[in-house]
Amino acid sequence: MSETNLKQFCVVDFPTDKTIDVVPKTWLSADNTKCQFPSNRPKGFKKTQEDPGSLPDPLWKIWDIVVKKSYESFDRANNKAKKLLKSNYVDSSDFEIVPESSQSQEELNVEDGTSNNVDQIIESIPITLNYDEHLAALIGEFRIFQETSIQNQLILQEEIKDLKAIVLRCLNSLSNVQPLTSIIWPIKNNEDLEKVNQCLADPNTYNREVIFLGRIGGGTVSRAVNETMSGVIKHEFALILRLTDASKKISFGGTPCCKLVKDAIRHFFLHNAPGKFDTDLCESKLDSMIAKWLRDSINRGEEGKQKRSKAKDGRTKVDKTLQGEEEAESNVASD
Repeated sequence: MSETNLKQFCVVDFPTDKTIDVVPKTWLSADNTKCQFPSNRPKGFKKTQEDPGSLPDPLWKIWDIVVKKSYESFDRANNKAKKLLKSNYVDSSDFEIVPESSQSQEELNVEDGTSNNVDQIIESIPITLNYDEHLAALIGEFRIFQETSIQNQLILQEEIKDLKAIVLRCLNSLSNVQPLTSIIWPIKNNEDLEKVNQCLADPNTYNREVIFLGRIGGGTVSRAVNETMSGVIKHEFALILRLTDASKKISFGGTPCCKLVKDAIRHFFLHNAPGKFDTDLCESKLDSMIAKWLRDSINRGEEGKQKRSKAKDGRTKVDKTLQGEEEAESNVASD
């Protein structure tokens, strides 16, 4: 069948995937047995498909086809494709693709009322499957999904490989990483205090602990002393500690650990409030605040709760420590 016998739009059957579609005559080969058609419909394909003068993309795949019928109008060809797709039946007259005038077609419809009635019956059947909008779209989307999935799998494999390399490098470098602190805080007893003092004899360890404890800080110097001491000395051990040994308890003042607490507090304010609390960061005032914190230990913990409970009942008084700078300084003398 020569190309001159075909009208502008052809209804073609794709035997490969048993689908039917409409293509412009310009997409067919010279012998009308092959057609260029995209495997996945690109954006704007419908507009190209409806243009009788459009040419196929050179990258489109070439398919074996069987021409069923041709029409001058895309809409008529598209309606025919839908009918053939739905019924999967082609009337013998559909295979005869010959030019026919509108007059002869009108005479056929008048003479053969049954043909027109059959078309009317078919038209009245609700079409539950829109080929252009559903089946072809789903097929195209599935093919895109397959390609995307394969690409994502390849990308994921590369990312996993990179992640594995990063983890291995991190594991191999752990041996070279210095720990943030080499001391287990808080100190629980006098034996631990002696061990800590020995560790702090190493300048590198001492400086690292100053930075570590210097992150605690507080809004004021006295608050920073309280918070830092709470992190360094466990409450039960604080009960038997004092700044000096005047009360026959274990002396904390003058130890490398005590010096560490003061240097850590200075480190905090040097980096967070430089110059603001310089008068409170001298040795004597820091010693007074540390002494006060140690003496206040009897009012903290379970013992403190019991005393406060008894004081509430009027049976005893809670040990009250001095408040303010003048009273804080007197703690050193009392210890």
